[in-house]
Amino acid sequence: MKRMGAIDFLQLKIVKSCKILLIILSLPQISIASVSTVAVTTGRTNEHPTWLTPVSKNVLQKYLEIARERHNAFVKKALENFKTDHPLEVLSGRELAAEQALVDSLKFKEFCIESSNKLPDFHDELGDRKVFVTAPETPILSHEECKEIIELAEAAFAGKPFPTLPSGPYHIGGFWIKDVPEVREWYVRKVKTRLFPILRRQFPHFVDSVADLVVDNSYFFKYTPIPGRRTDIHTDQGCLSFTIALNSKHEYEGGGTWVEGLKSLDGKEENKGMIEMDTGHVTVRPAGIRHCGMPVTEGTRYIIGGFCMNSKRVEYVRMLMENDDACETSIREGLECIITINPGFDGAYSHLANSYKKMGQTEKAQKVLEHCLLKVNPCSGETAYCLGVMYYEQKKYKDAIDCMTICLAADSADGEAMNIMAQSMAKTGNVAEEDKWYQRILSTPGLCKKVHALAYCNMGILREGSDDEISYYQKSLEILPDYQPAIQSLGSAYASRKEWDEAAKAYRMVLESFEGKKEDRLDTLRLLYKVAIQKIRQGGGNMSSREQMVQQLNELMGFENYELLTSSIARKG
Repeated sequence: MKRMGAIDFLQLKIVKSCKILLIILSLPQISIASVSTVAVTTGRTNEHPTWLTPVSKNVLQKYLEIARERHNAFVKKALENFKTDHPLEVLSGRELAAEQALVDSLKFKEFCIESSNKLPDFHDELGDRKVFVTAPETPILSHEECKEIIELAEAAFAGKPFPTLPSGPYHIGGFWIKDVPEVREWYVRKVKTRLFPILRRQFPHFVDSVADLVVDNSYFFKYTPIPGRRTDIHTDQGCLSFTIALNSKHEYEGGGTWVEGLKSLDGKEENKGMIEMDTGHVTVRPAGIRHCGMPVTEGTRYIIGGFCMNSKRVEYVRMLMENDDACETSIREGLECIITINPGFDGAYSHLANSYKKMGQTEKAQKVLEHCLLKVNPCSGETAYCLGVMYYEQKKYKDAIDCMTICLAADSADGEAMNIMAQSMAKTGNVAEEDKWYQRILSTPGLCKKVHALAYCNMGILREGSDDEISYYQKSLEILPDYQPAIQSLGSAYASRKEWDEAAKAYRMVLESFEGKKEDRLDTLRLLYKVAIQKIRQGGGNMSSREQMVQQLNELMGFENYELLTSSIARKG
């Protein structure tokens, strides 16, 4: 049987990196000379890659204008969603003074970030990448305030399933705050009276006035110990972001926020890159820092995250990354402009490689990825993954393994990278190592359901003919009941044991909602036919009469499946 799933995750990984919401407002035009300065000061190397099409001044100016327009439109949308430009009529002067006193009293522990990657925008101003976490004695929210917002969120979805939000291949319990009016009203008050002033205080060189800040977007997350309940490693929207802890660390196991390159100010690694906060505490940071929310293994963790933009400062790189509605040529040109503006930001390279690949320029796509790992960021997990998949497709399995090693160094819980590792081991004949990678996948909490289901399925295939083979397929289907590779493998396992009824049932389930190539569908039809024939023979059916045999085949295979098989055979002549 064929092991499943090495290439399925390529597109998933490429598009998973920071889904950037954009925003916009009338600003002075940036000059070509200014852009040249940005490119020199933010890039790790000024060497012009031979594969990069030179970007003319006219083309660059065109895409800078596109970025400004996007920025203006999203600032407008942000103010419509959160109305942070409206006065706070519900608070008296005394109450506002008390809010300011609270902000002034806050103490913060400072961290720094050590990374070879550059921020997408404003690296010269935010590039020292300070991360600030409120000190234990000065939370931003009281226990009562945290309890209030949790109750508002839970009440909004009482009597129905709590919603989820996607993060790459993962899904987390949560919702966009703009979509829940009761929560939004509470949140906007806290943003205006506490979060915006904190950002102004901690980043005074970047935020001239709290009036310049807008909320790009914000979420409410509810982490639970269910597979898939972590976020992908990502960067946030906007240029500044924050995370607020809403309940006690004692109410859950696991959790916390992992931050790439997190160091104490004396240069020591901080708690393996983990930030753990108790009730009411906040972390504020530049939004372009890579991080992820870790899964909980017991209990429930509640947090709020917010992404803020400076309405007076265009994020040119991030604006040009938001190109979902553009044609392929515009996507490519925009990404080439990004690399011209900021060659030290690694996030554009995998997207540009994907664009080249879609246009049939596979060799050029590979050069883009290799250049990024060699010249820009040798630790870029996303780039390493995409390049590793290309090597896998080219049957360069050792090179694929090397790339996945880089990827897993960036994110040790990357299930897709573990799967490629397992598949590469299979291709090189190292069955023992293949099995170890599947075991690692299953022991890693928080991975998406498909990765766990695939691992169980392939472990069953590795144990073909053993007593516990079928149990692995059943475990796969407990996670994803409609997972076709596991259903088909289960059918084959039953057939090898001459359990014809169970085998036919499994094959028919595959065919009911088949997703795949026509040739694979025909193979499944043939397997079902063989099982049906064996069942008829086992029962002593009358095979001499063609009409009777056809009737029994229709009953066992299903009329549509039998007709599809016979018509396919007839067409092939």
